[in-house]
Amino acid sequence: MNAWIGPAIVAAVISSLVTIIGWWLNHRHEQNREAARRQERIRDVQTALRAEIRSHRHRLRLFDEATRFDEVEHGPDNRRAEFTPFVPREVNSFVFEAIVKDIPILPTEVIDPVIVYYRQVQALAQFAEDLRGDRFATLEWSRKAAMHADYIAMGKYAGALADAAMDAIDATLARGVFSSSAEGRSVPKSGSAAAPGSGGDLKP
Repeated sequence: MNAWIGPAIVAAVISSLVTIIGWWLNHRHEQNREAARRQERIRDVQTALRAEIRSHRHRLRLFDEATRFDEVEHGPDNRRAEFTPFVPREVNSFVFEAIVKDIPILPTEVIDPVIVYYRQVQALAQFAEDLRGDRFATLEWSRKAAMHADYIAMGKYAGALADAAMDAIDATLARGVFSSSAEGRSVPKSGSAAAPGSGGDLKP
């Protein structure tokens, strides 16, 4: 009896160890696969955001070349009160809106400049709608000129933030570092546009 119990116990122990090792290896393999899928998702999200920001940057370059309309003569009689500058409607950030739920998985050094950039773009779009309204058209010349100058300043600042966001994304993609514990990254400062506040629109 004792001779039979000994080998049976040893066999049971060995079988249990094999089962445990197999479970551990399978768990480790699943963890590696999940980590690989997460890394791929983080890379894809950053690539998509960079593409949209880059497309925005082409549009924002127009602000670098913009002229304050209060410095331009309009018509032979210079009838300033009757002139209202045309302000195009800003395009929607459809990529950001589609993947906004994935923002928390990005590296910390990418989240900050990307959020600050899109916050400025949102403020710029809202301000553009104000400049397109009927109320703006009825304002006196000096007020129109001041608001239009603020609009140009906001667009220029958005361009600087776009560059900072793309630089941050490029840095993590180049290093292949997608950890969310990366050190934070600063954003450019501007004397003509304020940093994001607590809930209000960004204004120059």
